[in-house]
Amino acid sequence: MIVALFAILAGAAFVVSLDAFLDQSRQALSVPPPEPINVSQLLIRPFLIRAGLAALLVLPLVTARAKRFSHALKTYLLMLLAPAILCAVLFAFGRPEWGPLISGFLGLLLIGAAFIAVGVLVASLCTNTLPAGIATFALALVLATTPWLTPVLDDFAKGVIDARYLMASVLFTALGLFLAQQTRVRSKAGNGDRFFAGIAWFAAAQVAFIGALIAISLLPPTLNRRWDVTSTHVFQLAPETRTTLRSLDAPVQVRVPVQAAEAPVVRERLEEYAEASRFIRIDEQTDVQDAGIAVVQYRGRTERIKTASEQDLTNALVRLREGRTRKIYFTGGHAEREAASSERAGYSNVAALLQSENFLVDKINIAVREVIPSDASLVIVAGPRADFFRAEIEALDRYVDGGGAALFLVDPFEDLKRYITESGTALFMMDPATVSNAGELRNLSAFIHQHGAELGNDVVVDTGPTGQFLGTDASVPVAAGYPPHPITKGLTSLTAYPMARSVDPVSQEGVSAASIIRTGDQAWAETNLEQLGAGHPSMDPARGDRPGPVSLGVAISAPKSRLVVVGDSDFVANYSANVPGNAEMFLAIVRWLVQEKVVTIPPRLPQERTLAMTTLQRRMLAFLAFVLLPGAAAAIAFRARPAD
Repeated sequence: MIVALFAILAGAAFVVSLDAFLDQSRQALSVPPPEPINVSQLLIRPFLIRAGLAALLVLPLVTARAKRFSHALKTYLLMLLAPAILCAVLFAFGRPEWGPLISGFLGLLLIGAAFIAVGVLVASLCTNTLPAGIATFALALVLATTPWLTPVLDDFAKGVIDARYLMASVLFTALGLFLAQQTRVRSKAGNGDRFFAGIAWFAAAQVAFIGALIAISLLPPTLNRRWDVTSTHVFQLAPETRTTLRSLDAPVQVRVPVQAAEAPVVRERLEEYAEASRFIRIDEQTDVQDAGIAVVQYRGRTERIKTASEQDLTNALVRLREGRTRKIYFTGGHAEREAASSERAGYSNVAALLQSENFLVDKINIAVREVIPSDASLVIVAGPRADFFRAEIEALDRYVDGGGAALFLVDPFEDLKRYITESGTALFMMDPATVSNAGELRNLSAFIHQHGAELGNDVVVDTGPTGQFLGTDASVPVAAGYPPHPITKGLTSLTAYPMARSVDPVSQEGVSAASIIRTGDQAWAETNLEQLGAGHPSMDPARGDRPGPVSLGVAISAPKSRLVVVGDSDFVANYSANVPGNAEMFLAIVRWLVQEKVVTIPPRLPQERTLAMTTLQRRMLAFLAFVLLPGAAAAIAFRARPAD
């Protein structure tokens, strides 16, 4: 009847897990979940955990009566037949993963064997079955209600095999059996030897228990491993992450908002970090305002990251370990964009984005300081309306020649650009008579040309359909694909550049210049200002117009320095925040310029594995779990009862 009792409990656990999984599958049809629906993770995993806890509460009935480990283990194996059959039936309706299924039952077997060994020990210390059953049940209740055993069951059930859990299970099994054997030896001793036999038993218990703890704690690093047997290795940290964790030599505190830590994908990833390094400390916080941000602290340095990505956390650890201070200076004095301005044309959004990436943002007037500060990781010239003085150009030259990095966002035709920015209207409208030479920026243009890029004396027009999809017009060229370059690697989002000029690479000895932003075929570089200002642009090669694709940005790398030139500063202004790809492009440019070592870790998600099951089939499964299996288990138990 013990086997039948467990079959009923396992059946209840199965039906509860199945109903929860089917509810999640139905909800996924209307609201896509953050992760694919996977029957192994969302059904079999919780079922095996519940079945393990149920077995823990039933096993005291087995160990209290069984005087031998083999008899109790045989009964336990019969108990496991019920959950094994229920899991096997699922293959008729879907494709569960074999790896987590095998590791889950391996965990049930090892943990059950260890508990049986302890239960046999308790039974050997008691004169009858009732005290033995009560004591063993109390131990099972403690294990089931405290956070000791569930994480171990969960690891096995989700498809992670931990070498420490394997060794602990084997050692506790051996310890229980050894002490049970010592108890039997003591019970056979004569009356005169009972006292000394008791002392010997107690000493043996102390030595064996301490030896087991030492063996587990001193497990060699080469054996302290975790194997992810899921099909996509969802829970396995990337080699780059493990290399980074091995390089840590001081505690790392990861402060995570409670809301984020409650998400399974975040919690499990953080657990893997903590398991992989003794230096990682996870601290859930209730006072963190942004639920999507974690704070990582190491040796007095701090990084703020998004918690949902292994790549973000690992790169934060790399930056913290290197200990570099990264400071970005925005130039001033030429009517550039203001990083502190929250106006439509301001850069407060992009400044906040840089700060969230742990860059320090400051402003510099080169004409006043005459030099670029030595702590500058990057200098950004964003939308200048007035030209740079010769002394400023010389300061930029010294900075670049010394190995500095600079980003130039240079708009076309200052008067036209100013009108459009202030009006907030993206249309080709201006009075050609108002065009001045102020927008030519001769000194700055010459500096840029000298270092490998040519600013076009034009405005790029784009009549392709992509702009209409974004809700823009021909004045906003759009890039949907990008030339191959480290900056553009992995970029797939559209980017839009309101009122842009062309920028082309220039061949220079010892300099590598390449286009990184390019329009589609239906764009062109318009040079006829009168026609453009009248609002009637047209492609006319005879007047100097250049057909698309048109290059809008160039990346330049020299042996010591790096530069990027983009023919537009509006694409990261506050009013352009509705185009997510723009911010991605800007950050990719900044990261390349500061030569940040970014560890690329592709996300790993469970495979889509669902169940195709009708309501009738679900009811039949419930009948199998509640009626057929318990009945069969009772019949088997009667025929395979262990001898008293």
